[in-house]
Amino acid sequence: MIKTKEKISRLTISVVLMVFLALVLITNLLISKYIESQALKSIGNIQGLYEDFHQEENPNNFYLMVDSIDIPISYEEEVVSRTYLSSAQREILKYIQENEIEKDSIKNISIGDKSYYLLLFTNPYVEELPIKTDMALFTDVTPFKNLIATMNMIYGVLFIILIGGSYFIGLNVGKRIEDSQEKLKTFFQNASHELKTPLMSIQGYAEGLQVGVIKDEDKALEIIMDESDKMSRLVDELLYISKLESGQIDLKRETIDLNNMINDLLSSFSPAIARKNLDVEINIDSNAFMVGDEGEFSKAIGNILSNGIRYAKSKIKIDVIKKGGKTSIEIYNDGEPIKSEQLPHIFERFYTGDKGNTGIGLSMAA
Repeated sequence: MIKTKEKISRLTISVVLMVFLALVLITNLLISKYIESQALKSIGNIQGLYEDFHQEENPNNFYLMVDSIDIPISYEEEVVSRTYLSSAQREILKYIQENEIEKDSIKNISIGDKSYYLLLFTNPYVEELPIKTDMALFTDVTPFKNLIATMNMIYGVLFIILIGGSYFIGLNVGKRIEDSQEKLKTFFQNASHELKTPLMSIQGYAEGLQVGVIKDEDKALEIIMDESDKMSRLVDELLYISKLESGQIDLKRETIDLNNMINDLLSSFSPAIARKNLDVEINIDSNAFMVGDEGEFSKAIGNILSNGIRYAKSKIKIDVIKKGGKTSIEIYNDGEPIKSEQLPHIFERFYTGDKGNTGIGLSMAA
């Protein structure tokens, strides 16, 4: 079975390949069309000068260098004509003699590794010349073709780099998706387990009340209410974390009085503190303020404080320390210290500790 990261990697490479090839083809086509248009214009303008000798020469009409050659009709004339020909003229003359060339039509021809645009037409002054000839106009576009070939080589190198980069990007994205899927799967498994525990307790006591095997109905109802509250809190916490991670919570910017906020939190936890008979020590500067969303910040600190109270033996200590431009809040209890190997995981949801306890835990404060 193909893993998600491999699928994403292949998809990324396919998309990059298609886009890259499309760009290369379009670029080559545009450059080729541009070269062709310049060659046609240049040869056409030179032909116009030959046909109309009195036509005024306009330098703006010449885009590429155009060469000409008279094509002799007889062998003797050819020998005389070949005397002063350049190598390019000789190549064109030989090509015309060995191939059937349609007159009055500009063609793109290749001779060896060279590329030309060629026009063969009847010399307009043939009746006035001592030697009967046709006229050939041509322009060498080999440098431009070589430019395209060089660009294609560069494209090839870029293509290899892009494919390699796309492969690793695809693997990275795919791995993140796989990790997210695995985390989501684990989250639902743990969430269902957490909900199932109080639900089974509620179901058990409800069935006991229904068949009359439980004598202390008030105690049973109290347990059912407690377990219902646990489920309600767990659902609220799950919804809250979901909204927080998806960015659905709009954070406000306001001044927070840390003294008032912590005292309010302690008041809300007073039943739990009293039940465990805990000593509470508070050291807060009267001038301790910070900027943030008080409601959300209070939930985070309340989550840590609740956890501290749950595992405290006899004491809870809260210090708010201002140092320079920073304020830190330290919450201490005298419970068992967290093992060093567990410290990296204490803010993970549903992390199972030594005693098998699991749940949302401190993840709401992360």
